[in-house]
Order: sequence, then structure tokens, then C-alpha cells
Amino acid sequence: MAAATAPSQVVVFDIDDTLYLERDYVRSGFAAVGAWARRSLGVPDLADRAWAAFEAGTRSTIFDAALEQTGIEVTPELIARLVSCYREHQPDITLLGDARTCLDGLDVAAGTTAVAVITDGPLASQSAKANALRLANWSQNVIFTESLGPGFGKPHLKAFQLVEERLGVPGERCVYI
Repeated sequence: MAAATAPSQVVVFDIDDTLYLERDYVRSGFAAVGAWARRSLGVPDLADRAWAAFEAGTRSTIFDAALEQTGIEVTPELIARLVSCYREHQPDITLLGDARTCLDGLDVAAGTTAVAVITDGPLASQSAKANALRLANWSQNVIFTESLGPGFGKPHLKAFQLVEERLGVPGERCVYI
């Protein structure tokens, strides 16, 4: 069997706010948390409250703020459960139209161009995003920096070097979007 020929160029994408809008993931995550809160806490509108806090600019304490409005006692255990639900949900996200057009327009089938993905963030969340976006349709080279260990998130070179090594293409023939 002949060795596979390396592509002549590689287009490397990020996922968040490049291939889809991060706010769509946030809304999807709040919906998952809201469904859990309805079932487990009897709170019918936690997703709406969380979204309103997000829209108001709250970031690291969204669930605290949303829960406080409902009168539910905010505990570290409850916040951890909500964060876990958020990070582990199956997201309702889709590729942006221009991202799909770009991916479809790359001549991957001819073997001259390869697609890779490098993404930061919690492994469960980023894996679920990659699955929801069906990134395997365009690339078998998805690198989740969290799986490389602490300190290897972007802009560390390790993930970029892995793309070069796996695909046999030098850095000057790669573009990162």
C-alpha cells in the first residue's frame, strides 16, 4: 500500500465564535440547566433568569444571580451541579452559514487541503460542540487542548505542532482561523 501524500496546505479552525456563535451554546446550556431545575427544584424559569443575567453582562455568577431571584438557597454544591449540567449538555448549535460555505469550499477531497480544529475549554463541552457541529465531516484532526494537559491551551505551540506533525505540513503552509 502506498503511503498517503501529505496535503500541501492546512486550514485550522477554532470552534467558538468561529464556526458557530458562542451565545447559541450559552442559550442551549441554560435550556439544559432550566430543564433540570424544573424537574429537580420546581423552578420553572431558571433558564430565562440565567439568560437575562447573561444579557445584563453577568458572567461568573450567572447561576447564583438567577437562583437568588427564585428564593432557592445558593450553595456551592448546587452551583457545581448546575455548572456540570451546563458543561455536559448536548448542545443545540449549528454551523454558521459562512463557516459551512467555507468548509464546503475547501478542496479536501482532492487531498491538497486538509482541515484541522484546535479548541480550548472543558473537554466534555468542546467534544459535545464538535459532535453537534459534525466536525468529523470535514476533519479527523480535532485537537482538544485540555487533553494535552495543564498549560497547553492556546496560544501554546503544542497543539499547532501536533497539527503539523499529524498532517506532515510545515507551519508556513498552515493558516489558523
